[in-house]
Amino acid sequence: MASFNHLVGAGQAHQSQNGRVIIDDCPKARKPRTKAESDHGSPKQARGLGVGKLARELILAHPDWTYGQIAEEVNRRIEGAKATEKSVRWYSNAMQREGIEGTRRSH
Repeated sequence: MASFNHLVGAGQAHQSQNGRVIIDDCPKARKPRTKAESDHGSPKQARGLGVGKLARELILAHPDWTYGQIAEEVNRRIEGAKATEKSVRWYSNAMQREGIEGTRRSH
């Protein structure tokens, strides 16, 4: 097997940003993309904590509601939200791990 330095010198391999060696199958047809090229000029929009924040608030405010009911309420209040019973359960479990009381459901 050829050494890494030999492959790099021949343009057949490069090292990625995370330090992994990448062997190019067709080195002339492909080149590493820059950050600007991979973003296509459109910056990512920052994601807020709207769904999680609301789910956490509803978990504490409505101990009699099921995870499914909380998910439905989150989806009703936040346009485009896709909360599920399982995702709300995840927030509840995370709150329990953080030591927050009143997150358990009897259902």
